[in-house]
Amino acid sequence: YVVISETIFLVLEPEPKMKGIAKLVSWGTLPTIDNIKRNLDNPDFLSISWRKVDDKEPWVLNLLLPNNANDCVNLCLKHLKKQGLNIDKKYQKKKKLK
Repeated sequence: YVVISETIFLVLEPEPKMKGIAKLVSWGTLPTIDNIKRNLDNPDFLSISWRKVDDKEPWVLNLLLPNNANDCVNLCLKHLKKQGLNIDKKYQKKKKLK
């Protein structure tokens, strides 16, 4: 499961033996996201990179969110804009070879 609050991005995994319980797999703060990339061939695949903060090294989270990747990106952007952060949408137009 992915949970996005106004400041935190959480990835949870359901506990198979206990209904309604999940364990935290990874987390990061929204303001420290460096970039979010989507795969052209598989738009449900997200790659989210966090930048280095203090003694924490930068890291990348790769997620497959069938039918929800676009909603995930939009929610992250909405919360970041609400916090007053500037969003820079840069992307390279890649041509597919036939």
